[in-house]
Amino acid sequence: MVGQYNARGWFWPYDEWPGELKEEYVFDPERAEALPDEAGYPRGDDGYRFKVKLLLFDRFEPTHPELLMGYFDAIGIASELDVVTGAEAGALAKQDTHDYGLVASYYGYFAGSSFFRGCSTTSLRTPS
Repeated sequence: MVGQYNARGWFWPYDEWPGELKEEYVFDPERAEALPDEAGYPRGDDGYRFKVKLLLFDRFEPTHPELLMGYFDAIGIASELDVVTGAEAGALAKQDTHDYGLVASYYGYFAGSSFFRGCSTTSLRTPS
């Protein structure tokens, strides 16, 4: 990826992490499935709870967002990935509203509302 590097002292190799910390970063489908259930977002008739739109700048590698989308799908969260140019992202930032739940960057993900000013979030199914 552009701009991705491991500077000495800023990187802790995964294989050196304590076991209990590694467990927090392993995808656990049962635990992941329980969280939206507990929050009041049951699966609908279509098998999905709600939809999240992800935004990715075209200069970034899409592998990570695609992996995340697979995790979302496994627990009944529909997702859509829009890949945009820097100019398109700049235009989105000037809009009063948008419907992106997550924006990918070099440093991970931002909630759409913290990345764009004046956002409106993706509509969620109202819990029963």
